[in-house]
Amino acid sequence: MVSPHALNLPRTVSGTLLYSSLTRRPGDSAAVLPIPRITGGGFLSLECLENVRQWLKECGARHDECPGNDVVRLPTRLVEVSPPGAPESARLRLTDGQEGRYVALSYCWGGPQPFKTITSTLVAYLAGLPYSSLPKTILDAFHVIRSLGLAYIWIDSLCIVQDDEDDKNRELPQMRRIYADSFVTLTAASAVSCNDGFLDPRPSSRCPRHLSIRVDGTRLGSILVSNKQETLEFSDQANQPINDRAWTLQEAWLSRRLLVFSGLAVFWKCGMPEWQIWRPGLNRDACEESDSESKTIDHVLNSEKIMKSVWGEHSGYVKKDFSRARETWESLVNNYTNRQLTVERDKLPALSAIAETFSPFLGGGYLAGLWRQHLVRDVLWFTEGPGSRFIGHGPTWSWASNAGPIKFALRRLSYWNIHPSASIVDCSVVLAAEGVTYGAVESGELVIEGYLADLAPLGDDAEIFWDDPGRHRGGTQEGPPGGPEEAGVEASEHPGPVPVVSYWALTIAAGHIIQVGSEADPTHMLGLVLTSTEPESGGGLFRRVGYFVLHSEDKGCWQGQGRRVVRIV
Repeated sequence: MVSPHALNLPRTVSGTLLYSSLTRRPGDSAAVLPIPRITGGGFLSLECLENVRQWLKECGARHDECPGNDVVRLPTRLVEVSPPGAPESARLRLTDGQEGRYVALSYCWGGPQPFKTITSTLVAYLAGLPYSSLPKTILDAFHVIRSLGLAYIWIDSLCIVQDDEDDKNRELPQMRRIYADSFVTLTAASAVSCNDGFLDPRPSSRCPRHLSIRVDGTRLGSILVSNKQETLEFSDQANQPINDRAWTLQEAWLSRRLLVFSGLAVFWKCGMPEWQIWRPGLNRDACEESDSESKTIDHVLNSEKIMKSVWGEHSGYVKKDFSRARETWESLVNNYTNRQLTVERDKLPALSAIAETFSPFLGGGYLAGLWRQHLVRDVLWFTEGPGSRFIGHGPTWSWASNAGPIKFALRRLSYWNIHPSASIVDCSVVLAAEGVTYGAVESGELVIEGYLADLAPLGDDAEIFWDDPGRHRGGTQEGPPGGPEEAGVEASEHPGPVPVVSYWALTIAAGHIIQVGSEADPTHMLGLVLTSTEPESGGGLFRRVGYFVLHSEDKGCWQGQGRRVVRIV
């Protein structure tokens, strides 16, 4: 049992201890004990900075798997920070196509930015930023790059003119290059907002604790006591604030080097498979590498083993493996849709750089988050959880029209033998900004040919996943509405008598579970749940409202039904 008072420890510690990681301060009376010494201070300590410099040096000089330290064409604007020893200052700078090195910052805005570049402040910021008034996260980033002897940093709120749509339409498509070409990306993982900063380690119940001990029965000393497994794994770091933000996924994924400041430690990731760690108060000898540690550290960015599994061309690691690219893209979209956006219309722009990177490997033809060559597969997405809802714009056949987390059905059914039962006739989108292929869209239309039938007769054999459960009475993932009382109704939009909405089932694919050495599982039908936008005229224009799986061979509801061409908006 660990006591809050002085603890008698023999020179050789044996037996079962609740706390298995012990360290001591240099010069302490506990120096006679065979315990690693405590070193360093906070994230700006000399030891921490020396570790970071060493990581950078080794990566550039010794890692054949990593890009070199060559200069690159600089982004349109950068923040220039005063050098060490000079008065602290910073200004916005136009690069005019020059070459050099720069750092990028990935952080959570946490709301409106108190200082951002807009048309009325652009000229003043080119002369000098209001240094002492800037948010703490930005000032902390300045401290880091100055300590590393670097001069330039790219920060989105300052380097893009935030109230100039033309400037945003020019700069946002450059995000892929900006993060891929950055010398290193600083990740303020622990900061909820720009005002929090990231250089002060966060207190935690799992932080090491100082404990007084009696040495040789006479002298008092002190040691640092912590649970070794918890110290190494930092399982509470999986919930870093930066993991909740949608924009920061592509910033981390595209970067060739990451320097991550979490609440308790500094992490380094480059092209090598291992993460490197520095923790205040513990020397490198006390930080043993292990498979379990690497796995847990991977969770710090909540990457689900997808970080850099397909490399963009700027990193020099393009792996032309289509099956891997497809799998990774679907994992990224699932990860991305579990994150939050302040502005819902940013749903596609905040993933645009990743989409551009994947385009050569998925055949091009990017259509509101889906790929032309794989539309039959791509339209079979479904929502997860009751928080899903339609965000009010964009084509309903795209997952980007939904605010909740989604998954791709055929990824979930990877052990099925699936074949399409529908064919794509045409698909088109209207871009929000001309030429910004991977950005926001205003609208879109999918023309598809398949078997269409009334949903109601499918009964309990059908499992329904509603895109917007809150807008449908009885709209659960247990089955379809049964009648007028259970029919999906958008009541808030229709004052007075509640209209009944008819649902249609459009088959997209069919398949069965692959069972080696046994009879094939009965065929299952997969498809979309639609509602007509022209119910009175009986026209062929529909909106998607869900996804279904029919767990039955009985396709009687489609018997006698010819294939039909439908348009989904």
